[in-house]
Amino acid sequence: MSRLSWFLVGILFAAAGCSSSNSPSAPSTTLPRADFTQTDLRLIVGFSSIAQLGFITLGIFALNPQGTQGALLQMVNHGLVTAALFFIIAVLAARAGGSEDVRDMGGLAFRAPVLAALFLIVALATLAMPGSSNFMGEFYILLGVFESKLVIACVAFTGVVLASVYMLRAYIGAMHNRVGAKVQSRELSLRDGIVVAPLVLVIVAIAVYPQLLLKRQQASAQAAVAQTALLTHQLALPRATAQTAPVLPQGGQTP
Repeated sequence: MSRLSWFLVGILFAAAGCSSSNSPSAPSTTLPRADFTQTDLRLIVGFSSIAQLGFITLGIFALNPQGTQGALLQMVNHGLVTAALFFIIAVLAARAGGSEDVRDMGGLAFRAPVLAALFLIVALATLAMPGSSNFMGEFYILLGVFESKLVIACVAFTGVVLASVYMLRAYIGAMHNRVGAKVQSRELSLRDGIVVAPLVLVIVAIAVYPQLLLKRQQASAQAAVAQTALLTHQLALPRATAQTAPVLPQGGQTP
């Protein structure tokens, strides 16, 4: 198995984790199902984070400038988006009686349009919609992997499709649908807004002008790839020499 194949495991494992059910009636040995029944928001974000890390390592081990640049950009995007998501989940749980289960939420956007808008921006960034901050990172990663291994890039692309399924389902279940029994729909407070608004503004700024980061890291990415290629070539020389060296007879003298 090639080095790139291992990182597909993380992407597909994240999708399988988001598809598993955590309902009390389901036994602990229930296998992941394809209907994406995971209802715990924290687990959904956690598994999506694993998928993002799988993309990052995939770009690094593509060993070309495009993949490396995409991985570096995606590291920044992942930190911003995940931090904003976990904070929004805490805000949603406070309005749903302390529960982080999507089934206990619903209708939270009724009197909280600002909170719903911030959650939507971060959710779209998570699933790498065109025009979002994560889009350029994953685009560069997939571009680098396409140049290295076409088949692996095609399989990795399914992670983008699966992300849109479980993240949109989480957003719709929390912000829309029928209002939960313990839900208190209220707007984002000023204290909470001071924390989450700057993160969302940075996410939007990177989405509008990703060249701000891409230009700064271009030289470093190219230097890292060139150094890796040189090191790989140096390690391959002894093996090639050993394979082509003549076999000496006993006594150490050539015939």
